[in-house]
Amino acid sequence: MMMALIFHYLEQGKNSVVYQNRRALVDQFTQVFEANGIPFGVRSSSFKEHLRLLENVQISSMQTENSWVYTQKKSSLHDAQIVQIDESHQAKRELAQKILNDHDCPKVGWTATPLEIDHMYDKLIVAGTKKELRECGALLPADVFTGPEVNTSKLKHQGNGEFSPQDIQKLYTSR
Repeated sequence: MMMALIFHYLEQGKNSVVYQNRRALVDQFTQVFEANGIPFGVRSSSFKEHLRLLENVQISSMQTENSWVYTQKKSSLHDAQIVQIDESHQAKRELAQKILNDHDCPKVGWTATPLEIDHMYDKLIVAGTKKELRECGALLPADVFTGPEVNTSKLKHQGNGEFSPQDIQKLYTSR
């Protein structure tokens, strides 16, 4: 769906930007864009070989945008007609909110973890259940491994409802 929006805006000669919060995701997107023949630039200090600011489509690091636009004041935000935020549940911080608020265009957030983001968007669209997303390859199945369950029945709660760090430590150090 994200790629469909990029192609739609690109066909109209309009600018778009995809914001990422991690270097690995910027790298992943550069590979996907190259594989799909999308001309793009990357606004990230870690990807200088892809710095092409005149391309309609930009992959942008939130951290680099903050540095270039707000701290160093050596650049302005990409003049996008649509902003897409990958892993948007991680864009709740003040830095990300400033960047997004300074774009005067539609914003689309993508996440499989739609927690505490209701203030960021006008609508939440559920593209599918987790099962449906795994079946179509959009999400990977997860194998979860845990340690043994700790018996906390003999611990007393403090005034704030938590166990004391000292009592917790005794659980793990006593034999």
